[in-house]
Amino acid sequence: MTINTEHSRLYKSESVKLLYNNSLPGILITFIASTALAFTFIDNNNFYAKITWWLIMALVLAIRVIDTHMWIKSDAECKDRKDWVVRFSIGCLITAMLWSAYAVTFYPQFTIEELSSTNVILAAMAGGATSILSASFLLSALYNIIILMPMSVLLMLQPEQYKINLGGLGVCFTLIMIISSARSANYIKEAILLRYRNKKLVSSMEETIRERTQEVYVI
Repeated sequence: MTINTEHSRLYKSESVKLLYNNSLPGILITFIASTALAFTFIDNNNFYAKITWWLIMALVLAIRVIDTHMWIKSDAECKDRKDWVVRFSIGCLITAMLWSAYAVTFYPQFTIEELSSTNVILAAMAGGATSILSASFLLSALYNIIILMPMSVLLMLQPEQYKINLGGLGVCFTLIMIISSARSANYIKEAILLRYRNKKLVSSMEETIRERTQEVYVI
């Protein structure tokens, strides 16, 4: 096995651990934010639609909690399997799509307060994802694009100048989050490789000390 291949396997293994270890706090925050947003601005015109959206979001989050629990309870050898990353990524991206669906679907009924709250929550979710999903640049970038771009484009198509400005700000924020995701992913990768090299160095030193000790006893 070459060094690059070994490093690649190590990075993938540690990435899975980081994603799942950060999963539960992210899911909890998403549940609280989605509940607050759905029920704060609910009225007779959108009651059933928002309840349906909230129930779907709660179901997806519950499935993600179960998936995380299964990963925690799985054997150490099974935790590095590629399908864990696929399952985690699907759950995250579906969550992002639901956020985006809320913004686009209910936009015609938005008041200024709900528009502002929705933009703030979407930005907060994107910012949090940059940290929580830092172990996977591709997943973090896709999450940010899905959650921010549809609403930003929609706002840019509106006649009001302040909405166009908000949409342009959303596009800029998306690009900044993608750049931040790339930097965070590189930092995580370097930290993982540094930890690996330190372990190899310590192991090598211990082996050297053991050999020298044996030589002393022989003398």
